[in-house]
Amino acid sequence: MTEPFSCELIVENYLSGKRIDTFLARHFRNYTPYRMQRLVRAGQVRVEGLPAESDQRVFKGQRVWVRLIEPPDKLVQSEPLPIDVLYDDPWLMVVNKRPDQVAHPGGRVHSGTLLSALQHYLDQQTPWRGLLRPGIVHRLDRFTSGLLIATKEHLSHRRLTMHFERRKVSKSYLAITRGVIDE
Repeated sequence: MTEPFSCELIVENYLSGKRIDTFLARHFRNYTPYRMQRLVRAGQVRVEGLPAESDQRVFKGQRVWVRLIEPPDKLVQSEPLPIDVLYDDPWLMVVNKRPDQVAHPGGRVHSGTLLSALQHYLDQQTPWRGLLRPGIVHRLDRFTSGLLIATKEHLSHRRLTMHFERRKVSKSYLAITRGVIDE
């Protein structure tokens, strides 16, 4: 990190009443609430222009200013892997997942994942590594290729995840086979 990143956030309705560290950790998903508490205690967070208190709660419409003087503390492994981005805007991306790629690290697979490739892709768009954290909204099996939605910020991730959970998203699958298939 060279120069600290700072920004102003406005408290969303669904985060109204949350503690300041929880609110900030939702916006900066590579930072833990503990790291955000350290920033509050260091005087790097203001609510409506006044220094934030460590146990302070924030409410809808309030303006929160934060200066990130410390690096993220729960980084996703970033790998410069090929990635086929079909759509990209400030909130989300649509990528074409390869059929041999695992979406998330886990089990015996810790590298070469789509999440690692997405983290690298996002790191190229920001001044600091880990400032944005990709949020894969749904999954495809390892040997399945297809389109996946990944978000860049918490509110898009929350809303899209809710749509998938409530089955408001329709999905189509196409299988390509070889040979004769029994009925």
